[in-house]
Amino acid sequence: MAIKEAFVISWRRLLSVLTLTLVSCGADQQSAELFCEITSPEVEPPDSISLIYDQMPYVDIVSILGERHYSPTEGQYYYDTGGRCSVPTSGGRYAPCGYVLEYRDYERRVELELVHPNNSRRYTTPFLPDNKLDWRLQGCSWGGIGE
Repeated sequence: MAIKEAFVISWRRLLSVLTLTLVSCGADQQSAELFCEITSPEVEPPDSISLIYDQMPYVDIVSILGERHYSPTEGQYYYDTGGRCSVPTSGGRYAPCGYVLEYRDYERRVELELVHPNNSRRYTTPFLPDNKLDWRLQGCSWGGIGE
């Protein structure tokens, strides 16, 4: 009988240790900082948000999210994830939920000289590699996509 009681007590201790371990692992995972900024906190973001990280290659993004749905400018891509989210700067307006991914590197700027018949001007523009396969993710937000 004493062996059986010792076994039950050991089993209960093991279960309590496992439970504490699982709970603490879950808390660490939830408190882990996401790379993507969430701009519409009233809506639950998609699970894919935890897979996106800083400097993620373009090809890896495509394997997770598929091809972009819209691009207002080269190097900035929108991915619709469905649902309706608030647009923070719009005063209560709602728009489709989705990702806005930025590939333009504002820290590495390229200086361009544009030649006009009347004058020559120099502009600085964000750096984008010539080959999309070399693109690395610079910024990410998820929420209402509105311009």
